[in-house]
Amino acid sequence: MEAYCMRCKAKREMANPHPVYSKKGRPGTRGTCPVCGSGMFRMGKTEHHESLPKPKVAPGDGKLVIVESPAKARTMGKFLGKGYKVEATVGHVRDLLKSRLSVDVENDFTPTYRVLKEKRKTVNHLQKMAKKAAEVYLATDPDREGEAIAWHVAEAAKIEDRPIYRVVFHEITESAIREAFANHRDIDMKLVNAQQARRILDRLVGYQISPLLWKSVRGGLSAGRVQSVAVRLVVEREREIEAFVPVEYWSIEAELAKQETRGQEDREGFWAKLHKVRGEKVDLSNQKEAEKIVDDLQGASYVVAKVVKRDRRRKPPTPFITSTLQQDASRRLRFSARRTMRIAQQLYEGIDVGPEGSVGLITYMRTDSVNVSAQAQAEARDYVTEKYGDKYLPSKPPRHKTRAKRAEEAHEAIRPTSVRREPQVMRQYLSPEQFGLYDLIWSRFLASQMAPAVVETTAIDIEAGDPWVEMPYLFRVTISVVKFPGFLRVYGDVRKDKEEQIAPLPALAQSEMLDLLRLVPKQHFTKPPPRYSEATLVRALEEHGIGRPSTYAPTLSTIQGRGYVQLTDRRFQPTELGFIVNDLLVGHFGEIINVGFTARMEENLDLIASGEREWVPVLRRFYDRFEGQLEKAKVEMEKVKLEPEPAGIDCDKCGSPMVIKMGRYGKFIACSNYPKCRNTKPFLVKVGVTCPECGGDLIEKKTRKGRVFYGCSNYPECKFASWDKPVPEPCPECGGLMVEAGKDSIKCIRCGARRERLPDETTIQEEPLES
Repeated sequence: MEAYCMRCKAKREMANPHPVYSKKGRPGTRGTCPVCGSGMFRMGKTEHHESLPKPKVAPGDGKLVIVESPAKARTMGKFLGKGYKVEATVGHVRDLLKSRLSVDVENDFTPTYRVLKEKRKTVNHLQKMAKKAAEVYLATDPDREGEAIAWHVAEAAKIEDRPIYRVVFHEITESAIREAFANHRDIDMKLVNAQQARRILDRLVGYQISPLLWKSVRGGLSAGRVQSVAVRLVVEREREIEAFVPVEYWSIEAELAKQETRGQEDREGFWAKLHKVRGEKVDLSNQKEAEKIVDDLQGASYVVAKVVKRDRRRKPPTPFITSTLQQDASRRLRFSARRTMRIAQQLYEGIDVGPEGSVGLITYMRTDSVNVSAQAQAEARDYVTEKYGDKYLPSKPPRHKTRAKRAEEAHEAIRPTSVRREPQVMRQYLSPEQFGLYDLIWSRFLASQMAPAVVETTAIDIEAGDPWVEMPYLFRVTISVVKFPGFLRVYGDVRKDKEEQIAPLPALAQSEMLDLLRLVPKQHFTKPPPRYSEATLVRALEEHGIGRPSTYAPTLSTIQGRGYVQLTDRRFQPTELGFIVNDLLVGHFGEIINVGFTARMEENLDLIASGEREWVPVLRRFYDRFEGQLEKAKVEMEKVKLEPEPAGIDCDKCGSPMVIKMGRYGKFIACSNYPKCRNTKPFLVKVGVTCPECGGDLIEKKTRKGRVFYGCSNYPECKFASWDKPVPEPCPECGGLMVEAGKDSIKCIRCGARRERLPDETTIQEEPLES
């Protein structure tokens, strides 16, 4: 066997070769140089090594900690100090093969896993680091997915000859990390199996139904156990809206004033609404009925029949769980679910806050539990007492009830890791979006630990008619005044009650006579149920028990990315493709693409996680039912031709009509003469407003991160852009461009003038523009 001689500097056939293992356990062959007699060594295993016992390699004296992200690694490394080496996997390291089903249905659903191609270097590095360490700690996230990642890392890196410990914590602070390492445990295979079952279940559904959609509709489509149910909810809501028939009804309001204000030039009145007629609820279906009552009321007397005052306690909200955080971030900050979770992940993994260094600002953000640790409650109570006084503190710490039927694992609610880190103090270390979300989480948690608000409600009944004959009409006015703000001092409700917006009433006494200033009949029409927003769809999924905290944001992203739904004025609207795919799936897999079935399957996964059920029988019961439907659908699923929408312009290369198509990144315009002509153009959403700088068309655009803004179609010659949506109406003061400024108002970008937005001021129309 040839080897390189260090003394002779030449390659020679070694004398007396014999197999050996190095101190580190590496195989090789040792011999001597035939020329100079020096020792020679060549790496590599030979057949002679099989007869040699492999030496036990002495473990190192360090401790290896494996987490998912570099940010989390940096924060934990600071707390653990010397003796610990923290490495990051940067997400999953192993998964089912993408090229095939990777599930052996006949052999108890045995999955075939493979290390991801882009993670092979990472796994090899972790394997080398593990061999140098005395102990290995797996510190992935504290949910089922985190447990599964820990198991996959141990399996992929083949960590067999070292002690492996699982550490779990819900906040990345020094005390929480120290406690977690002091109470390490083994990997919980019940949680791993629950996550495996979910992954295999989703693979069975997605990989076997999706090819049917490719055959029946077009390629690139997908079906999913949860995503298809979400699409079904959106489609069914849209059909409710389409089938809705508005019903006309009328209301009557009276402006009344105290008699002592007679003679005043500008009498101050208040409004009361007709509540009952002869003891029955008002039911006015047309103008004729309303006018008849108005005529009867014109000469009537008005007298205060009853004044009732009572205090109402408004309980503080519960601390955030994943779904409520996404809902409130959508309403208050206009964040998408995906954006909310991305920012929350940053706050959880650690932010450099100056002298304190890198520290996690919030607890783990994927949770459906509202539990709060006793230590966090005690700190919050001390803070409330110091900041606001004893009257803002409840007599004992509140105990909030978890809404979820089976809250996943023993998590805590989403809260700040320390209420002493006030948002305004932290603001200098945070980006604007990080500050907005941290302020929301901090305020909500503090409010959840404060005293209820006390609201004084005054209800006044006013009778109208002839006091000597009959008083058949009853008007009612209700007003609420906050007597004690309690938790509202910190966390007010953005959706205030209408009754709390009424101007203060004058002091009224029972039997007091009032003057009528005017009567106003109003026409109304019943409204259809609203389309789902991101917030309301997440709430619907949670209420139905569909999905888990970790699945809400990915589900919403998937159904938009596949082109099944689109956001119109921040509301989900199904596309033509969404209608077609939903109808095919519901028609052939109605029992599976079903709210009740999906919720029951989530309960089964919970039972697997708790050890009450085995995962293989659960999958077998599902698949025996699913397999029959699948075989039937392969034969019966009809082919649907999806006609492309005309773009309204001709191809500038061949003259053929151009059509609107849906691609991987959304809509685009293509020549109908494809593949002979491959001309394409971008699909631009026209706003219907001209650019204030160059007169070009303003169009809707998106940043790399998906945030919508409005810019000029003449870019890059014109670089005008606005985050706020333009409206067609010019500014009445200076003629400048008006843009939306909140839900109900618009403002001028030139002079700053503001006014209320009219109901008919809609702007965006989708139409192609010449690029």
